[in-house]
Amino acid sequence: MSPELIVYVLTFLSAVVVVLTRVRLSQDLAAGQHQVGMGTVNLHSTFGVVAVLLWLVYLVTGHDMLLVGIVALFFYWLTALVGVMILWRWMPSRGRHASGSADDR
Repeated sequence: MSPELIVYVLTFLSAVVVVLTRVRLSQDLAAGQHQVGMGTVNLHSTFGVVAVLLWLVYLVTGHDMLLVGIVALFFYWLTALVGVMILWRWMPSRGRHASGSADDR
């Protein structure tokens, strides 16, 4: 498999992750018992769309626009950081005063 094909497949998969995260978390009872604010979801979607579009521009132009590629990677990092913040919401609570999962609202 050629490296170019791998890059395009990974770009497509990153777009799928951004879209599926938006679809999954924008529903009312999205992910079981924990809710994520729509501001966080919007931030993840915005950063992800900008990253994918800039990265596609970088790939289509034949790597002539190096600054666009660097900015696209920066937005990918921002998307990943917001995604980790979303995932962090599902970490179990620890400590004496932590409520049980059934009591969490």
